[in-house]
Amino acid sequence: MNDKKEFINTSIEKLKHLYRFSEYDYLELKIIMENYDVKNIIGIKKELEHDGYDRYGPKSNLWDLKIIHIENNKKYLSVWHREDWYTDQKEEYSLFNKRELNI
Repeated sequence: MNDKKEFINTSIEKLKHLYRFSEYDYLELKIIMENYDVKNIIGIKKELEHDGYDRYGPKSNLWDLKIIHIENNKKYLSVWHREDWYTDQKEEYSLFNKRELNI
């Protein structure tokens, strides 16, 4: 196993002790870390909203995964978004917004 995959797997295992996310969310987080070079994570927050209400309730779940990470010695907030319609198929997270934090 190469160093990058080992680092990512170790990071995911550490995050599992801090956050109670679904296995699907950890799989998505792993994909984000592998493909978008988000590594030095210092905080994560997952938010849920709903969309398209009718008399039976919401039509979809709107998920935002907010990741605070260090990149090039600077702190960034990356917001990843996905929408789950009430079907068996789920979307992958896609980058919605990324900005430097001046903390």
